[in-house]
Amino acid sequence: MYIKILNITFLILWLSGCSHNVHFFDQYNEEPKYPTTNNTVKLYIDAFGSLYPDMGYPKKFIPSDDEKISQGLFTQTEKDQRICASAPPTSDAYLLCESVKDTDKPLTQWRKAQKILWNKAAANITKTYLKNSHTDLVFLIHGFNNYESEGHSAFTAIKAEVEDIIGTRKPLYVEVYWDGFKGKFTGAWRKAQASGPLVGFKLRQLFQGLDEQYHKHKQSLPPVQMITHSSGAFIVGALLGDPISAQPDLQDPPEDASEYKLFHKNRGAGSTDYPIPDFPSIRVGFIAAATATNTYSGDKEYPSTGLLAKNTTMIFTMNYRDIGLSKLFRIHNFSSFGATGAGADRELYCRDLDTLNNNDIATEVYAFDFRDHDAPFYKTYDGHGVESYFLLKEQTDLFMKKIFDLEYQDGEKYIDFCP
Repeated sequence: MYIKILNITFLILWLSGCSHNVHFFDQYNEEPKYPTTNNTVKLYIDAFGSLYPDMGYPKKFIPSDDEKISQGLFTQTEKDQRICASAPPTSDAYLLCESVKDTDKPLTQWRKAQKILWNKAAANITKTYLKNSHTDLVFLIHGFNNYESEGHSAFTAIKAEVEDIIGTRKPLYVEVYWDGFKGKFTGAWRKAQASGPLVGFKLRQLFQGLDEQYHKHKQSLPPVQMITHSSGAFIVGALLGDPISAQPDLQDPPEDASEYKLFHKNRGAGSTDYPIPDFPSIRVGFIAAATATNTYSGDKEYPSTGLLAKNTTMIFTMNYRDIGLSKLFRIHNFSSFGATGAGADRELYCRDLDTLNNNDIATEVYAFDFRDHDAPFYKTYDGHGVESYFLLKEQTDLFMKKIFDLEYQDGEKYIDFCP
């Protein structure tokens, strides 16, 4: 009885810990906490998919209204003139500030300005990649409501594991930091699973820009790898496909939810403004995927949804003992807490994801067993963080080698085969 009470108390405290707001205005401080290195590009995106400008916002800016910034960068820029007061005319922020001065259609102009920023980011990535003779383009995406320090820590750990297995290959890393929402206890999870897809949906513009840039430079598109942690999984779901069947809050957006309506209109394969990326090779590694399996498989109610990007390989960690995915009580797909079956429910994986192998868009799907089989009997759960997964060195090496399509030996004992 006491253990059950302690478990419930811990669950509430743990979920409420995801309920803070995270915004990345602190990237504009004069002394960055985590300076960018030569092999890394950083992108900061708000909870509605708007790209933060590289320069022009005031130093150490603190939003005056937490509720206002929760509505997104567009609303904050439109309603709080302090944000534009010091923007130099040549800055990215000035471009955004000018766009919201259109009294008739400020959001339309904002989206046009955002398109310019996405194209600029694509040009910067392309230039860096080609100039430094990189061999792989690796996107790193953190989980929900991570502070910059948490995202940076996860990315540093992932890079160390990548560098340990890739030999002479030279990746360019693109670190994706995305804003979070707050909510009351589990309400934050539900908001995350409705807002995170907007980040992935808007990221399609970056891949569209990369396609244009490589064509401009008469270069072949690079191999792309993505490594996500936790809720980063549903960002990839909206970047590479249409996750609407797994996201009830996205299926019937209210009239005043402009960004959700934009997603609803352009989410599928036929959009010209937000096209599904079409690259020769996309390989995605999902660490502790905190989303539903039909994020990628779709369902009968919403045909032609789920994963839509061609030439995609998905590699999942599978661990029903993960304390974050199981929420202590093995309730992987309890929607009020946020469905997390893709990284924890083997039965659903085998039903929905393993069956995607060899379909008409050249998809391959794998899962690696990441349970800690050597844990003592009294340890009934495994950790949810990246570092906890990487404690299992043999599985980690095999997982990373699969992401980078490298040969390995004796890996079958960790591949989670379905019946």
